[in-house]
Amino acid sequence: MRPLSKTVAVLNMDMIGRNMEVPVGGGRRFLGLDVQSAESNSQSVNLIGHSRSAALKAAVEQSNRRLGLVLKMNLDNNVSNLLRRSDQWPFLQRGVPAVWFHTGLHPDYHTTNDRPEKINYEKMERVARLVHQVSWDLAQQITKPGSAAGRQ
Repeated sequence: MRPLSKTVAVLNMDMIGRNMEVPVGGGRRFLGLDVQSAESNSQSVNLIGHSRSAALKAAVEQSNRRLGLVLKMNLDNNVSNLLRRSDQWPFLQRGVPAVWFHTGLHPDYHTTNDRPEKINYEKMERVARLVHQVSWDLAQQITKPGSAAGRQ
């Protein structure tokens, strides 16, 4: 098992296949989210956890310059606690820089209507390329994100 002290960053991809869509009167699953169409989010990805490490946020922004996705950074303090609802949360609690790449909730979330034919495969590939680029760029750095000291 790798010690947390040697973990540079956590890059979590969870639910990257669909565009965020928040319907009018969407109910509890969309608590605190503004009404949005899937079309308006066709090029966007939510970066959740960005507020916990300015250096990791900057690394993602730098890597994204090559890919041109719209990085949305408005869900870290959402009333539905999205920040705490995926695998990056335990790492953030222990001081490890971590972000969640998430293309958003949609009305089919956790229903039988969430079908493969509804996935935006081209966008999913771009998000995966972004995460790859961020990981590559971080691996080339001498210091950890959010750390003044070199890697151990």
